[in-house]
Formats: sequence, C-alpha cells, structure tokens
Amino acid sequence: MIEYERESIEDLAESVQELYEKDGDKFKLKIDGLPKPEKEDVSGLKAKVDELLTEAKKAKAKAREAAEEAEQAKVDAAKKGNDTEALDNSWKAKYSSRETELQEQIDSLTNTVVSLTSGQTATEIASEIAIQGSAQVLLPHIEKRLKTEHRDGKPQTIVLDDKGQPSAMTVDELKTEFQNDAAFAPLIVGTKANGAGRTGGKESGGATDQEITRSDFDAMSQYERSKYAKGGGKIIDD
Repeated sequence: MIEYERESIEDLAESVQELYEKDGDKFKLKIDGLPKPEKEDVSGLKAKVDELLTEAKKAKAKAREAAEEAEQAKVDAAKKGNDTEALDNSWKAKYSSRETELQEQIDSLTNTVVSLTSGQTATEIASEIAIQGSAQVLLPHIEKRLKTEHRDGKPQTIVLDDKGQPSAMTVDELKTEFQNDAAFAPLIVGTKANGAGRTGGKESGGATDQEITRSDFDAMSQYERSKYAKGGGKIIDD
C-alpha cells in the first residue's frame, strides 16, 4: 500500500520515490486535482481576544476609580458628620513633625553661629578684664550686651546699650565701659573704677573697693565719673 504521507522515502524504490514531493519536513504523494484544505478562519478568535483585552483595561480603570471613590466617600462622610478631627490631626502631626525637625536644625546652627561670634567675643572680654576666677561670673553680663546679627549675608557681632537696643559702640568701648563700671569693680583687674593699684580685688593703698584717688577720678571721662558716682564710689585725696 502506498502511503499518502511519509516521514522518509529513502527505503522506497527509486520509481516510487518519484511519486512523492517534500512538504515541510515530510513527504506527500503527488496527486493532481486533490482539493486544498481551507485555512481556518481565526478572525473571530482574534476579535474575541481584542474584546477581552479591552474589557480587562476597562475593569482595571473601574477598579481604580472605585478605590478613589471609596477614599473620597470616607472623606465626605467625615466632613458631613463633622468628624474631621482625625483627618486634621493626621496632617497637623505630619506637618508639625517636619516643622519641629527643621526648627531644631535651625536652632542648632544658630546657636553654633552665636557661640562663634558674639559668644566668643564675650568670652574673650571676660577673660581679659576679669580677675582670676571671676570670668564666669562676669560673662553673663557681657553676653547681654552683645548680639549676633546677619548683615549682608554674614554674621556680625554688634554691641547693645544697657536697654538691650543696638548701639554704635564698638567692642573695645564696651570693654572699657565694664572696666570702669564701679558695679563690677570687685571682678575687674586694676582699673580707674577700683583703684590704680588694685590687684585681685584689694587696693594696695588700703582704700576700700569703692574708693579711688582724686587724680584717678579726674582722669575719667564725664561718662565714667557719672557711672562711678551713681555706683556709690568714694573719692579720696592723693
């Protein structure tokens, strides 16, 4: 029996092999007039696939919209019931936390700048004019008269008056003011306010802490003499 389709024709006689023709990876008989099989109509299947894909996209979109609507419904329900406290508290807590974090960073940087400018200047003045062991006592009073301000984008130390307002005084002038202030005389190294020969809080001439000689008093400026007198200082003859 001659087969219509074979995997191989090598085992067939040569005269029989001539009856076959290769079709893909197989061999088929050469038959004239044999109707060709119709191609399968897949257009309907393709259309159905496209339809399902479209529906799938719509379903995803609807699911997303449903989730958004559900979230909005919660918000609307809270508002209608005047129950917005939880929602407001949530946002406030989030904002407040971030604000606190940033403010802490700002405060830390500000304190660092102050300590390196007006704070450092106050420390230097106190160390320079105070008697040994008294710098820390004098320091807070000097710090109150100094302030750090940003001018032209740079931190600068400015001197405040005795009312805490910005003044035109220089740091050297502030230092001189403290040196000649009778109220701080016990803390200051020998000055006109505590006697020229004063060291370590005692006057070599035996006068009290609030006494200076006439010549030293006369050498003071009008401002210094006024401050000394208001502080209860006494004047003794040379």
